Amino acid sequence: MKLLCASIQRFMVDGKRKPTARLLPWYNQSQPPSDTISLLKNRWVMLSYQGREAYTQWEDVGPMKSDNFSYVFGSKRPNYAKTGIDLSPAVASSHGFEGHGKVTWRFVDERAVPNGPWKKIVIHRQVSWQ
Repeated sequence: MKLLCASIQRFMVDGKRKPTARLLPWYNQSQPPSDTISLLKNRWVMLSYQGREAYTQWEDVGPMKSDNFSYVFGSKRPNYAKTGIDLSPAVASSHGFEGHGKVTWRFVDERAVPNGPWKKIVIHRQVSWQ
C-alpha cells in the first residue's frame, strides 16, 4: 500500500516548463533541471489532521483545476472551493483522515521525514514526457 497525494499545481504545459517553476524553494537556478523531470513528483508532504501528523509523497496533479501556485506555495485559499490536496484512500484510512475533511499540509525535505508506515515504500521513479 503506497501512501500518495495530489494537489492543484502543474508546471508543464505542452511539454514546456512554466516560468513559475523557478519560484519553487528547491529549484536550482544554477543547474536547472531538464524539462523531462517533474519538480513535484515524489516530493514529501507533511499532513496534519486533528492533532495527528502523517507523511506522504506527491504523486500527481488534479483532478480539478491545476494552476494555483499562490495556494500551493503561498498563503492564498484554493481558487476552487472543493480543491486543495487529494489524499489517496490509503493515506486517509491508515491515518484516520476523514474522506472529505480539511487537513493542513506543507512540503518537507526528505531528510525531515521520520520513520513510519509512509517509509515502507519510497518512490524515486520520475515521469517521462518524451
